Amino acid sequence: MSVRAELETLLSRQEGSCQLDLGGVTRVDSSALALWLAGCRKARRDGIELSIANLPADLKAIADLVGLDGALSQA
Repeated sequence: MSVRAELETLLSRQEGSCQLDLGGVTRVDSSALALWLAGCRKARRDGIELSIANLPADLKAIADLVGLDGALSQA
């Protein structure tokens, strides 16, 4: 929850668009997808265009597995 709170705090300081760079991420699980979805909801509420750079293959595979593959390209 602390990572989610930190992401939401950072997003609340943004205007226009924001890109989340996952280039340094080496391991993900389903909680990373949940974090992304929470960030998307926050961004949508605040009128921010959120995107991902350097999407880890594991995160894409998890999203595909649960039928949320479109969620990674839509914010």
